[in-house]
Amino acid sequence: MENGIADAADYLRLYYLVSHIYQVYGALGGSVGVRGYLHWFLSDNYGWAFVFRVRFGLLFVDCFTKRQYWRSSVYVYREVALSESIPDGLMHLSAILPVGSFRRS
Repeated sequence: MENGIADAADYLRLYYLVSHIYQVYGALGGSVGVRGYLHWFLSDNYGWAFVFRVRFGLLFVDCFTKRQYWRSSVYVYREVALSESIPDGLMHLSAILPVGSFRRS
């Protein structure tokens, strides 16, 4: 099963990514038959309904030049993959997302 979030600012994706991988690690310790984790999508891609307005990728794609740029979330994903765990320095991202700053008074 694939997993991802559209987040052009790449703020929510950091929490989304780590918190979901944290749950996958929890499932591995239980009786759930987890085969792997697939983040949707490595780079921003063309969506039939939304063209390039919805940004799911760990890599930002400039629609005009087709160049790709690494977002913060790709570095986080790389650290998790290389260490085969969630490093202590990233564990705070597995907690509930602080969304208070998004609310308007």
